[in-house]
Amino acid sequence: MNDKLFFAGSCFSENIADLFEKYKFDVISNTHGILYNPHSMANSITDCIEKKIYTEQDLFYANESWNSFDHHRRFSNS
Repeated sequence: MNDKLFFAGSCFSENIADLFEKYKFDVISNTHGILYNPHSMANSITDCIEKKIYTEQDLFYANESWNSFDHHRRFSNS
């Protein structure tokens, strides 16, 4: 079977995704990091469907690191 399981949302969804992955399911999990509000989650799903490529214009610099309003803080980097 070529089906993939998609998990998005909180750290709970990441933990469930990890369990499915452990048992060899094909999993896509929190591609934009942990997200809590429905609007951010919808944007994340749309970006995946449209295969959005992020550019410098999608980022902002703050607290000595580059950030994205569309991604969890763990994606920020100097």
